[in-house]
Amino acid sequence: MTSISGASGWCSPINPLKTAPLHIAVRLSNLSPFCGIVALQKTLPSLIREIDANLSTRERDLKRLGRPREEAEDLRVYLLDIARSFERLVRDGVEGRYSNEFFGGLYDGHEVRKLRARIRRLNTAFYVTLVTKGVDRKIQWSDGRHSFQEENIPWMLDEDEEIPEYLVPYLEFFQEFPEPQVVEEGNLHHELEQLAATNQGTEFPGLPNGDLGFQLFRMQVRPWARIAESYLDQITMFARSFVEELITHVIGSDKRTTRAIQGNYVDVFFENKHAMLRDKLQEILRPYAEAYVPPIDFEFHSAVLSRTTKRQAERVADVLEENFPVLFIDRGGRSITRDQVEHVFASVETSPHSEFGIEKIVDMTETHFQISLRAFAQNVVNLVAENCLISDLHSILIPSLFVRMDEDRLKELASESEDIRVQKATLQHKISILREGLLKCRHSRTS
Repeated sequence: MTSISGASGWCSPINPLKTAPLHIAVRLSNLSPFCGIVALQKTLPSLIREIDANLSTRERDLKRLGRPREEAEDLRVYLLDIARSFERLVRDGVEGRYSNEFFGGLYDGHEVRKLRARIRRLNTAFYVTLVTKGVDRKIQWSDGRHSFQEENIPWMLDEDEEIPEYLVPYLEFFQEFPEPQVVEEGNLHHELEQLAATNQGTEFPGLPNGDLGFQLFRMQVRPWARIAESYLDQITMFARSFVEELITHVIGSDKRTTRAIQGNYVDVFFENKHAMLRDKLQEILRPYAEAYVPPIDFEFHSAVLSRTTKRQAERVADVLEENFPVLFIDRGGRSITRDQVEHVFASVETSPHSEFGIEKIVDMTETHFQISLRAFAQNVVNLVAENCLISDLHSILIPSLFVRMDEDRLKELASESEDIRVQKATLQHKISILREGLLKCRHSRTS
């Protein structure tokens, strides 16, 4: 690469990319006629491109530093621009719109910035953890039926089904929680019979003591509180990381204003939300932890009836298979006789049952647990995480905060540091020289 030398009149090789803009401009100001028209015509196009690239870089750097902020109104406009950009991009992140450059492309590594995607995966991991680990004791049914966990989590029911790869790192957030203890149905019945005898009330013989069922339910839901607290801690960390990256992106290289916004608004917001989330969780958890609120009558009755009917149908099938195996062989649609039906139901009626209605207690408690777990998970996600935290993220910085702010406060938040002022002055000086040099090069090329 060649360039034009100074007043000596000699043409000497230089690399403009490694030469300071001022040095390039000085050399350009002394273009020598001794280099010849041909050399000049060959050199100028590449030199113009290099100076133009230097100029664009300096102009971008100056733009990132923001407008001049000498007066109070300049400071106000600067903060209003930050607040508007922040508010818009927060809403995009919360609603899962990732078209802005801040969020990156489809294949980049900006996962922290795609907030809604992270929240949805965490919500799924939270629910899976509640189902698999959110019970004090897992019942192993004597009739071989599937557990609640197996029925609700695909890869627990099907050995060939694997945990989705995208979900694995989110399930690891909850790995500290142990698997529930397994109790056989028969052992549970025996345990509850002893408790029922000790705590018998005024119910009719053979009917379950409702209070015993609620006490069993309260024991079963004990893991919920810690799992939900862990979920809220994690979603708060997701939200905070997102906000901090967004603040840095919106403000740019102005570290002084970044620190001021971080300390005065972001930190305060998340400190206040921590206590609010805990209080709201306790409010939602209280009916389950204290077991004083029964389920909705119709839903509960239907679910219990379904469980009872299923249990009885399985018993009938067992008795039929044992006593009339021929019924399970295709014989062209022939049915059993009335006497045989009576025999079957007589066998069902003589099946062992508890004096205290223990089987009914277990069915009712398990039904109440399953209905309640789904409602609890939805309430923690919607009423706590979304309503008390995620939906309020945009309020950390809103334009109205700065509309009537006094001058002293504006200066505290947004006045330029000495370092920023020096950078701006230096860049403005270099830009001025590069523009002058570019003008001379273009003039020389046309002359």
